[in-house]
Amino acid sequence: MKQQDRNESPLFEPGQLAAEAGEITHPATAPMATMYNKAKTSTTTSFNLASTYSRNAESNANTPGKRKVRHTLLDVAAHFAELDRMIENGELENEIPAYDPTEEKLPADKVSVFRPGFTNALFLIKHKVAQRILNAVQALKLKCPSAELDHMEQRIKKLLSPSFGRPVSVGWNGDAGKGKTSSINAVLSVANLAHTSSGSVATYVPVEYLPLGDREAPYAFEPKICLPEEALKCIRDYWEDYYGGMLSDDKDEDDMGATDAVKPARDAFLALFSDIKQFANEETLDDFLGQATSIDDPKILSKLLKWGKERYDKLYQILAMQRGRAFEAQTPDDLGEIMRPYLQTATDPCFEGHENLGLKNSVWPFVKFGRVSLNHPLLDHIIIADLAGHNDCNRQRVRLTQNYIKTCQVAVMVDEVKRAGDNEPFKQSIFEVWRRRRGDSVVVVLTHTDDIGDDASCKPPLELDEQDALDSLKAHKIVYEQKCKKIGAKCKEPAYKKDPALRAELNDQRDNYKAHVTHATILRKRILIGARNRQVKTALKTWFRDKTGVKVPLSVFCVSTTKYMELIEPDDERTLKDPPVFTPESTEIIALRRHLLTLVNKRGQEQSIVNYYRLVKHLLNEMSLACTGFKPMCNRNSLIRFIQEAHESLPDLCRQHRLGFTKLLEPVLEVFSKSMQEWLRKAESKCEKFGNYNANSYGTFLKRHGVHKRPNQKKENWNLTLLDFALGELEPLLTILCSQGRKTFANDLMQAFHNQMDDLERELRFKLDQTQIKLFGEFFENLQLQNKQLEVLVRSAVRTLKEGLLKVGHEVTSLEAKGNPFLRHMKHTYTSIMEQYPPKSGKPAVHINRRTMFKKAVTDPVSGPYQAIKTHIETQASVLLQTADSALKKGCDEIFVEIFHNFDQICPEQEDYAFKALERGKELRGDIEQARQVLEGEVKEALLSAGIKVA
Repeated sequence: MKQQDRNESPLFEPGQLAAEAGEITHPATAPMATMYNKAKTSTTTSFNLASTYSRNAESNANTPGKRKVRHTLLDVAAHFAELDRMIENGELENEIPAYDPTEEKLPADKVSVFRPGFTNALFLIKHKVAQRILNAVQALKLKCPSAELDHMEQRIKKLLSPSFGRPVSVGWNGDAGKGKTSSINAVLSVANLAHTSSGSVATYVPVEYLPLGDREAPYAFEPKICLPEEALKCIRDYWEDYYGGMLSDDKDEDDMGATDAVKPARDAFLALFSDIKQFANEETLDDFLGQATSIDDPKILSKLLKWGKERYDKLYQILAMQRGRAFEAQTPDDLGEIMRPYLQTATDPCFEGHENLGLKNSVWPFVKFGRVSLNHPLLDHIIIADLAGHNDCNRQRVRLTQNYIKTCQVAVMVDEVKRAGDNEPFKQSIFEVWRRRRGDSVVVVLTHTDDIGDDASCKPPLELDEQDALDSLKAHKIVYEQKCKKIGAKCKEPAYKKDPALRAELNDQRDNYKAHVTHATILRKRILIGARNRQVKTALKTWFRDKTGVKVPLSVFCVSTTKYMELIEPDDERTLKDPPVFTPESTEIIALRRHLLTLVNKRGQEQSIVNYYRLVKHLLNEMSLACTGFKPMCNRNSLIRFIQEAHESLPDLCRQHRLGFTKLLEPVLEVFSKSMQEWLRKAESKCEKFGNYNANSYGTFLKRHGVHKRPNQKKENWNLTLLDFALGELEPLLTILCSQGRKTFANDLMQAFHNQMDDLERELRFKLDQTQIKLFGEFFENLQLQNKQLEVLVRSAVRTLKEGLLKVGHEVTSLEAKGNPFLRHMKHTYTSIMEQYPPKSGKPAVHINRRTMFKKAVTDPVSGPYQAIKTHIETQASVLLQTADSALKKGCDEIFVEIFHNFDQICPEQEDYAFKALERGKELRGDIEQARQVLEGEVKEALLSAGIKVA
């Protein structure tokens, strides 16, 4: 391109925008993992492909208010100047290699486990310390066995398998349909690993993703099916849903809940009985099931149960023949063929190797969950679970999801970016999940960020420099479109028609101009996508901060799974002439994966390895004491009495602090005495309002346990409306109890334990002379380590207490919680009313009687639903404290068993014990000292290099 042509472009002057454009250098050949095909070799190319508006958009995401002038990463002038340079050098046709996710570095800056020092320290402790000592003890035991050597051997063997806790469980939840499944595909960077079904449903069955382990095949799948009685119950449930929504005589036409439940029932029957002519399609299914005269019609229900049992028996035989082995596959596509009939409705179900059993149906209604195994660094520490949506109509899927989500430490809530900003049910689901675990237990993933059009609704608020850049790109695009038109007109002139060389030169020039048009379009789309992502993130983070009051911002990722999966696959048509709108970084899949890897910290491995180090150090000191050979001491009885008194005092300390915690609970219980009358007054007024509904709608509310959608009205939930009267005052107090109350209890109890142990050491030192104190050096060092063990014990007990309190708090504040006492009482009320005043009972005053009974049950101050909440809190808090007491007592007993054992080594009852100890010392002392040097030297240095300090 000529220089004067470039100067005609209406671009910014060089200093008009901050030129912060970094370069991305693409290697000649991307080193690909075995799961991907290798990219074609291309010329090494340096191009400002990543000069897109992205990262700085995050800088002010949490600062709502007036717009500020902020320089983006995009310098329009520099971008097109670089484009012209590449055109002149003939680099425009160079292929952009596929992105290789295996080259990503683990976030060692945020997670100590990923640092080499952590792995090295663990190896040294296990093999150069514990294993070395074990070998020495076992060798000595063969020559002269003794009870003390047996004790040592058992203690060392336990240390060879340190516990680092369960992997962090992360559940993918939300109403994004295939968005959840496709985002898991993208995070694991394996195309088609998690297959989606037809239609909008992607997750018929919860699916876990686990590490492969020692299996030889790269992929494996294992289905877990329900019990025979559960399988028949599934058939009954689906039949009840279908009958209630399609055939019931007393069906309310306005009851959308019953209608919504029909489709999942149809899907299940079409999957299970696809080889029966009555279930060839929805029409034949409706014709057959429509013959039922009642919900218990034996002609229909008995056949459904019989056919269901036949298929369940065949499925059971298939899994029995596997003998507990997982199904293995060499590729994701092969795995998909194996998984499909277990997880979704397959067009042509295939049970490879078991065709002789004649099972030709999809069996997902009988599958509780599936397990997919593969090698991926993320799965070494995290279990990913693909769960059903939070507003799913399928009762079985919802039940399985609710049971599973309780075990998840983190929930990834997924929705589409277009509807997330004003999707109130989605926001409420985020809040419900957060309320269960608190802290940073929620991650939000918004999909389809690449779906942005040109209409006004797709134009988010822009920063000033973004608008300037868009104006410049628009003008630039117009100029080069006009140039393309001029060249098109020239090509029609006779002189150019006759000369192929001139015509080819014009065509090349037009292609170069078209590249400018293409790049201007791409850059415009990048700016709009970045601005919309920023807008949605800011809105969600602000809402979350205002709703919860927490300072830690909500983690939100706006992802494009489709574009990311395209970028990791080789494509010879992906060139610099027409680059993709998204870079791998701007899809935010990389950022999401990195964030998930930082969740490894929730596993507590840093503290676990510190505890492991202390236990090994304690054992070495204990073994050293057992090899010293001290003579019996005259004041042994007085010394051991101090230890016994300290041991006996710890349960009293626990009881005292339990009473202290009970006082922290008092404000929660007092609010019922102060405010219940006001709640009951509001509830009575609301019951009067409910009573104004017509008899048909009122009856449907009772039948549907208070949840119903009236014509032309929003969906109502009587239970939530009534519960909200109490939540305004109750929930903040529960939050304080779960956070501040728990911390106060933990700190006070740990300090009391520390004081007791310090007093014990002082009293022992007071009774010893200077020579004896030196001999007791290792014993006192162990006493300090055991003091730290008490701290670990308290933290563990209080962590369990915290989880229990969070569960209780969630149970009494969320209607989605299984054990909600308010909802349990309300369901009993609805059922009692419908039993006492059933539909079509012939009594003209049925509606009046129902209203009266309902209001009386709700507003009863002694046995009503609000009193049920108070009783539940009191009962569960007492149970939790008793559990904590038991755990603390058991742990203290175990620690003091070790203290007494150490004391017996340093101060034996009989003199011959000392001689035996000296004999052991001759054989073991050298190994103990060398192991101690490794522990105090190499291990401590390795831990320090991982950012972990040990005392």
